[in-house]
Amino acid sequence: MQETKRRSVKTEYDYQDAFDSNAARDLNLMPEKSPEELPAKRDNVVKLTDKQLRKARMQGINPLRSVLSVVSVVLVFALLTFYIYGQVQLTELTESINNQKTQLAQLESVEIQLQMKAMADINVSEIETYARNELQMEPVNQNQITYISLTNQDVGEVIDGGSSNIFESIWSFLTSWA
Repeated sequence: MQETKRRSVKTEYDYQDAFDSNAARDLNLMPEKSPEELPAKRDNVVKLTDKQLRKARMQGINPLRSVLSVVSVVLVFALLTFYIYGQVQLTELTESINNQKTQLAQLESVEIQLQMKAMADINVSEIETYARNELQMEPVNQNQITYISLTNQDVGEVIDGGSSNIFESIWSFLTSWA
């Protein structure tokens, strides 16, 4: 009974039959619309006068904002450049310090080795023999030692040979006036 109802309402194209038969995918079976039935296309072009066009272009450009933007970008770039340069310098100096510390440790080790070798090579009896035979020296005797006593009134004075720098000369000149 439903089938007869469906058939009784007949149009140019029976959409239910197309759906049932999977004919909706066949575009040739679809009814074509006439150009009058299609919606009219709109013209999306806005017509402006020259004055309105210049005004619209100038609204987006603010010279002060443009200058500030450029200065900001340059400033950020300069800061980043200086930061990277500082980090490179810091890394190079740290590496140099570490190399110097390593070299110092090696040289201290060599110094200790040389001192040990020198101490091992020194023979006291050879030194005494050299001093007696070559330098005509003798060991210290008690009769060579002389003791002296000084009273509290005696004062020792170091005599300078007159070698003074420019600042001492200026100071002595100024104090001689006073």
